[in-house]
Amino acid sequence: MLLEDVLALAAEAEGDAGAYEIAARNAVRALVAPAGKVDPALLEREQFAAHGLAWIATYVAALRQMCRWAEAGGQDELELLMLQSAYGEYLAQLSGGIAISQVEIVRPGDLGLDSAALDTPPVRKLIAANTAAVRLRIAELIGDSLESGNFGALGLDDEALGEVRRQFRRF
Repeated sequence: MLLEDVLALAAEAEGDAGAYEIAARNAVRALVAPAGKVDPALLEREQFAAHGLAWIATYVAALRQMCRWAEAGGQDELELLMLQSAYGEYLAQLSGGIAISQVEIVRPGDLGLDSAALDTPPVRKLIAANTAAVRLRIAELIGDSLESGNFGALGLDDEALGEVRRQFRRF
């Protein structure tokens, strides 16, 4: 269930997602700034593509931070499964379509991109590994943590925040 090499796969997939974001930026730039400067009329016309780029950039930034979190925090089963699931879900959405509203989905083709840009071995492996069994195991581990309060590394590098958390748990 847990991929042995999930951290290494995430780092590789992060690079693939970053390259996809750069391709998306270049594609949108060509649509809205063909002369090098953003043309307001073209930006208005290509608003969906620009909005899609913002979502792509946000997803890639989230993946990047998720990987940093996993590298810096505890690397127990819960954290690694959360990393695996998050990467699988976000990569699947990047390659297949990100829902940006209830009726709008931005797909690679909407930006003139090929979804094959994210068809790499690490991306495919992480997408396939985001299974219902993985999500169930995450829920089980969190449920088992109700007494201890260990819900995975929180990334709180500030002792004052840690103390606030401990005080809230006491009540």
